[in-house]
Amino acid sequence: MTTLRVTEVLGREDDDVFTGRLKDYLSMTWAEASRRRFRGSTRAGRDIVLTFQESTFLSEGSVVHDDGQFIVVIERTLEKALVVDLPEPGAENALARSVLLGHFLGNQHAPVDVSQPGVVLVPLMTGPETAISSLAALGFTAHSAVQALARYGWDGGASPHDGADGTEPKGDEHDGSAHNHAGHSHSH
Repeated sequence: MTTLRVTEVLGREDDDVFTGRLKDYLSMTWAEASRRRFRGSTRAGRDIVLTFQESTFLSEGSVVHDDGQFIVVIERTLEKALVVDLPEPGAENALARSVLLGHFLGNQHAPVDVSQPGVVLVPLMTGPETAISSLAALGFTAHSAVQALARYGWDGGASPHDGADGTEPKGDEHDGSAHNHAGHSHSH
């Protein structure tokens, strides 16, 4: 079997152009999904090499190969995660506690997935007991679980900063000046 070589994301598995194609899946962790280079095997055993020129985040459902008969679709691998319960909106000190959680996770450089209501998913980068007790000391309830992290990016969905294909902005689109995205504006 020949090695499939990929240099770009072709679209999403539910795009009309892929209707009727057979599907093969390439499983990736959240960390692998942001690598510029990756080599792996699909479920059907196809060898595949991904090489991207620019920063790309492969979200679940991204199509990376199409030969007219079958497509290769990205799927997220289940991995150990920390599930942190968020304070109820309007609860006493909810905003302050959320800021504290953001500061705590930010200091660990931990990416967060907010795709599920009421919880934050974080990759488990230490022992679960240590992580859970550290968060309990800050007043948070958490538990470890096996989850698919960052299925559609770290904000839980299509970010206005992402391209339609999941790629990061190119060039000087974020040069520090104020600018607009999809109905909102801000500066970096």
